[in-house]
This record gives sequence, structure tokens and C-alpha cells, in this order.
Amino acid sequence: MNRRYGISLALPAGWVEKGPFLDPREVLRVGPPGQGAYPVLAITVLPLCLYSLQQSPEVLASLLGHNARTLYEKSSCLKDGASAYEAEFEWTKEGKEVTTLMLATLQGRTLIMAHLSHTSGPSDEETRKILSSLTTKTGTE
Repeated sequence: MNRRYGISLALPAGWVEKGPFLDPREVLRVGPPGQGAYPVLAITVLPLCLYSLQQSPEVLASLLGHNARTLYEKSSCLKDGASAYEAEFEWTKEGKEVTTLMLATLQGRTLIMAHLSHTSGPSDEETRKILSSLTTKTGTE
């Protein structure tokens, strides 16, 4: 899905790349075609020298906006056993209540945050399944 960072996710059938990226640190933005802004899955990458894995919820909350409220955060792991950090947020965008589920991990000296935003209330099992499919491996520069 992203060769440089070796990121892979199992996306629902039919999801397409959505652009433009809203932040220059995004390396991927996908969602179902023709359904407006949400749901959308984005992957944001940041240099590790600036942030730790445990700081990823604070970093993403600041990217989402000042009204993002953290519902929970906890240590986690990817399906291959790599260390990860998970968090869920609620926030408002243009009058819509948005929920964002985040799974962050490290790739060398890079913080990788996969975050799926939707307007259907708390994240369900399908949303969690998409993010839990996240894998990373050494990419080609």
C-alpha cells in the first residue's frame, strides 16, 4: 500500500485513494467512493526524534483539532507482535460528530499513525478489524 514505509492494511473492497492529502505528513488517504468525507482512513508519518509511541494520541489529537476528546488510549501490538499504541477520539468537524480510531507503531526512527475517522458513533468491530490488519516492514527508500 505504501512501499516507502512498508505499510499494508486490509481495506474494504472498493475503497479508493482520496485526495488531496490534508497534511503533508500523510502518505495515504482512502475511503469508499462517492460517500463524502467519511469514513476515511489516513496514514500519517512523523520523525521519531520528535515524538514517542506513547505520545501518538496527543500528536493525532492536535492534528484533528482543538476539540478532539480522547475516549481511551492503551498499549497494543500489531498482529505480527510489533509494539503499537491505540487510542480513540471524538471531535466535531463542520457540525458533524466524528469518531477517530488510531493505531500507531514505530518503523525504525519513524512514528506511523493509521487513523480511521467515521460519523457512525463508537468504532465497531469492522473499524477495529481494518486497523488491526496494519503491518509494517522495512520499505525501499
